[in-house]
Amino acid sequence: MAGVEVRKRHPAEGENEPQDELLREKEEKKEKKFFAAFLKYPVDWLARRRRRASEERKKNIDDDDRTSEAKLWYRRKFFVDRPSAENLIGWMDENDRIIIGEDRRRCVSESSVLSDALAKVEQENFDRIRLKLDMNDELVFVKFMKAHKCYHVIPTSSKLIIMDLELNARKAFFALIRQGIRAAPVWDSKKRYVMGLLTMNDFIRALHKFYTTPELKFEQFDGMTVRDAYFEVKRPFIRIDAEASLMDAVKTLIDNRIHRLPVVDASTGDALFVLTLKRILRYLFLHLFDMTQPEFLEKSIEELKVGTFNDIICIQENSAVIEALRLFIERKVSALPVINSSGICIDIFTKFDAIEMAANGSYADLDKEIHAVFNNKMKHTRQIVTCKRTDSLRTVMEKSVLAEVHRLIVVDDDMKVDGIISLTDILTHIILRPYLANGRRASEKPND
Repeated sequence: MAGVEVRKRHPAEGENEPQDELLREKEEKKEKKFFAAFLKYPVDWLARRRRRASEERKKNIDDDDRTSEAKLWYRRKFFVDRPSAENLIGWMDENDRIIIGEDRRRCVSESSVLSDALAKVEQENFDRIRLKLDMNDELVFVKFMKAHKCYHVIPTSSKLIIMDLELNARKAFFALIRQGIRAAPVWDSKKRYVMGLLTMNDFIRALHKFYTTPELKFEQFDGMTVRDAYFEVKRPFIRIDAEASLMDAVKTLIDNRIHRLPVVDASTGDALFVLTLKRILRYLFLHLFDMTQPEFLEKSIEELKVGTFNDIICIQENSAVIEALRLFIERKVSALPVINSSGICIDIFTKFDAIEMAANGSYADLDKEIHAVFNNKMKHTRQIVTCKRTDSLRTVMEKSVLAEVHRLIVVDDDMKVDGIISLTDILTHIILRPYLANGRRASEKPND
């Protein structure tokens, strides 16, 4: 307005205190929200923050100031005040690992905020925070498995194929191969429920039976249904609830000597996902650096005695495919190292290779030599995944996860087969062994 002079007013001393109080309240609310999220989802939430900070640092790798700022954020410490015990402290170190441990120091400025937040946290969430124990704790993976449920492993987007009992068996297995999966739940349309799991073993047994039994003809094999293949061998339908812990899943898989476990919805009985040891190990490996690293991870598999090093079943490259099928059934193995005349490991023949060959129309010629199968199949270019006795358990785990295989062949310096280490061997040592040992120690304690 004309004739009106606008002047800036300088506040008197102490007059800005209400504004400071509002800022403090705002910061306090932000802290409450921040730590409530940290307490509720300590691993997942901090892992996301860690990834975002890592991406920010990569974008500004040449900017020393921004990089230093990111490192400062990484080393920010969080104190949780517990009324009846010492404080819990968590931070991220230079190697991007979430460190959660105990600290008896007290953070006065944050203790009241965190006490309120901690009061709202359920005990099971607090136990997840306590996942980080001392550096020599062998139970850290056991605690991780107990803290996570089967539905945590189910991917956001995945394929689940369900086979009807009356579907043609050859078409069913061809569908599995086309989709790149090894097993599918079997659906009984009359009773309307999932009653089993169709695997590669069912097809291999049927294939071997028709080929080695003179009175059976392959025309009958073409007319076989999923019902015929599934009920060839009687076995219980082993499944697990989606709400069960991963610890229960590992025990079920290893105790029953199976590789795949259907995850079902307890309320409806619907199949949700097929859980495998490979999927569990991958999930564990993704969170490996968010946990304490047990000392046994750095020891060699020979020192830990992980794997099989005696009576290794191999097959010559000029052996017939039907011989491999016989070994799969009789010796109950899922893969065979392929060696040449010098004993050097040149490949590995799996059940999936046999099924893939049969699906391509070669199931009537099972006397074909294995090397011919590989030569005729897609110009076979895959690499064999191997390790050595001197490799650490961590290295073996990493190779298994990155290559997405169920077993590694242990070779010597001349590439001759020295042993085999499977995912069952790995998970038995890092999870089941400490779990059982801890149970024995608990039972041996005298009653007070």
